[in-house]
Amino acid sequence: MQKNFYWLLVLFLAFGICGADLAASEFTKGKMWSCRKCRMISVNEKQPKVANCKRKGNHQWFLLGEVGEKIFRCRKCKMMLATKKQPNVINCFPSGNHQWYEMAKYGNKHFRCRKCELEVYANKQPKVEYCDKKGNHQWDML
Repeated sequence: MQKNFYWLLVLFLAFGICGADLAASEFTKGKMWSCRKCRMISVNEKQPKVANCKRKGNHQWFLLGEVGEKIFRCRKCKMMLATKKQPNVINCFPSGNHQWYEMAKYGNKHFRCRKCELEVYANKQPKVEYCDKKGNHQWDML
């Protein structure tokens, strides 16, 4: 549950999503970057500053993609983010490449999976595949 909450928090903080009534056109503009050392995510037009990585030394930024309204989640590391198209596959934290799948488009409906407790704001019920607790998600609208 803590990991799911962490990635949901990252999604909300990365895009400035403060309320469920945020229109898709109000998404922050920019590019989404991730540090391959500390897993920090930053939204900037240009590559963020490299100094002060919490894993000692400098950040090692790589571009995930341009901020958008399509919500993707990696089946391996469970990172969840919203980009215009499928994010870059390189540098998945467990090993190798990300295995992204599109869950939904961002919207003002709040969903939570009964099994894994993942929460998503989407325009309609997210896809059911790839629940962390094996099998399919069982979404409830909150």
